[in-house]
Amino acid sequence: MNHPNLTHRPRRIVIIGGGVTGLSTAYHLQKAFGPTTGDIEITLLESSDRLGGKLVSERSEGFLIDGGPDCFLTRKPWALEVCRELGLEDDLMGTNKAQRKVLVLSDGTLHPLPEGIMLVVPTKFLPFALSPLISMPGKIRMAMDLFIPPRSEDGDETLGHFVRRRLGQEALDKIAEPLLSGIHVAEADRLSLKASFPRLMAVEQKYGSLTRGMIAAKRRMIQSKAAAKRDGREPLPMFMSLQGGMQQYVDTLAEALDHPYTHVHLNSRVEGITETPGNEAPYTVQLSDGQRLQADELVLTTPANVSSELVHNLDAELAKALGEIRFVSTAVVSLAYRNGPGVPPFDGFGFLIPRSEGRRITACTFSSTKFDNRTPEGYQMLRCFMGGPGREEILQLDDEQLTEVAAREVADILDISDAPVLSRTFRWPELNPQYDLNHLDRVAALRDYASQGYTLIVGHSFNYGDAIKKVAEDYPDVVFAWSQGFPPMPENVAAYAAPLEQSAYLCGMLGAYMSETGKLGYIGGAETPPMVAALGGYMAGAKFVDPEVEVIHTFPGVWDDVEKGKESARAQFSAGVDFMMGRGDGLAEGVREACNEEDVYMIGDVVDQNELAPELIVTSTIWDLSVVFEKILNEIAEGTFEGGMYNMGMEDGATDIAPFHGLVSDDVAAKVEAVREQIQNGSFVVPVFDDIPSEEELLEAPQPEVDPALE
Repeated sequence: MNHPNLTHRPRRIVIIGGGVTGLSTAYHLQKAFGPTTGDIEITLLESSDRLGGKLVSERSEGFLIDGGPDCFLTRKPWALEVCRELGLEDDLMGTNKAQRKVLVLSDGTLHPLPEGIMLVVPTKFLPFALSPLISMPGKIRMAMDLFIPPRSEDGDETLGHFVRRRLGQEALDKIAEPLLSGIHVAEADRLSLKASFPRLMAVEQKYGSLTRGMIAAKRRMIQSKAAAKRDGREPLPMFMSLQGGMQQYVDTLAEALDHPYTHVHLNSRVEGITETPGNEAPYTVQLSDGQRLQADELVLTTPANVSSELVHNLDAELAKALGEIRFVSTAVVSLAYRNGPGVPPFDGFGFLIPRSEGRRITACTFSSTKFDNRTPEGYQMLRCFMGGPGREEILQLDDEQLTEVAAREVADILDISDAPVLSRTFRWPELNPQYDLNHLDRVAALRDYASQGYTLIVGHSFNYGDAIKKVAEDYPDVVFAWSQGFPPMPENVAAYAAPLEQSAYLCGMLGAYMSETGKLGYIGGAETPPMVAALGGYMAGAKFVDPEVEVIHTFPGVWDDVEKGKESARAQFSAGVDFMMGRGDGLAEGVREACNEEDVYMIGDVVDQNELAPELIVTSTIWDLSVVFEKILNEIAEGTFEGGMYNMGMEDGATDIAPFHGLVSDDVAAKVEAVREQIQNGSFVVPVFDDIPSEEELLEAPQPEVDPALE
């Protein structure tokens, strides 16, 4: 942007955002204009009290803990180039050459990712053929990639659709989803391939097969390494970090911004930007402390959701487009252990966790193995990743609770019996952008209804959350209802949920009365707080009737996979389960089909489903949404609507259990009905568990004033 009236003063450039992008922008501008020129004046504004954004490292008791990214890719050379320019070359370090193994959790067991996997494609036959990670049918399906023609249609597709099409469902579940979706903290069936992995699209079109394309890339990589060795150059590792962690990169970059015309301000929050064309400096940047800065050029390096607010007065269409990018929240929990018999050696770089495993952590990195000098002698350290799309509710736990969950998960997976000696939690609220395929379509649909003057618009899925929050702010006179929602939310949004533990408690009682093996089954879509609460209620109800009863539970990590529901149920049947409760759309349908095959009693889901299996569906959990919507509409009509949470249960008539259809004896029905009445009148409050309860917690839980013994 050229301004003819700038001949007698420097051009003022204001950079908003002091993360690594803002720092790099200031550094390269400073380098381009030289140390003494008066051509420009750079002002970098950061709202927090530190620079670097998600690049942060802390030292504690001899441990070096990265809270965000712990390395950078050398295939993208710019970070490496800046390190060399800043004199950091002697502090660069690659990953541990002797421990480059990556593991994948499958059916509760860790398996090495086969050697030679590039992105998601095997490039070495023998390691892949011998790997137990993928079944033989799955391997045959992946090999079919060599014969499947490339896609002829133009346009984008999701990563999930692409991988299923080329390599099959098992490759998606066990490799692509945890590996590739994990990079972007996204869901494979929502992640835009063109936005996230355009290289895969290009390989398919060029080679007609991912396998052929990746083998060709592997061959080029080997040739490049051989050429480097011939020239006396050491081939670069794929990932590199610094002796002082990624914080060293931030600190050194910040120290380099030392020219007299470069100014860095912390705790400087921008509240608004206005433009006055024709002014000597057309942009005015308003700070929260009342200061105003004039600028000739602006650079916004803030996240899209923040930038949307800042540019609203400058370009409404740009603000709208930025605001429609969805963000999710995550957390990183680091745990350190003293070496000993209760802590096995951490072997490899870490492990990936497919959603189908139903775990409450999404992945784990072995920090002390991946890089040297991260721990004192005699200790090991790992990092657990939590949250992300569909899993954000766990982040409502406080740091201590998150640490407890992470420690339990890795203890179970890695067979650790000792407690961690140090922990550190880093939270990243709404800082992970989601490159969705159809996110804009969802927003467009909500906007369309809102513009037509509807009083109440319902998004009956937690997937509508970000879209509802964005559209609700533009239509403050319209009320939006959001299923399974959670704070924070605009004042015109009503998030509705059901205390699922109430009806589940009664179902657990039924199971304990009716089971002949003393083993009940529970299968829920994913280990979300509502599903965990329902499981806790089911277990508590069963233990109230029979303290010796066993509840076997599975969270496959999917909601609409019928085959996964069947598979999970059959596995529980083989363990002796003879009474089943399944929750989660297609997953519950698969559970029901498996119960039909084996004549196993079960609980229906959401509505009375007895007609689907009249001899087997003992009762069903009921969720009457009309009660919720009637309350919201009445409040709107009366002018008393305030938004917030609508957690309506049996005492409100919103939830219940269905009739027993003659499948339950009169004395059992009377016991369950007595507890049901106590829940409805409030004299008994079903315990709510934030995590899967222990045997001790169940036995100590409050119980209804009913004698569970039958006549």
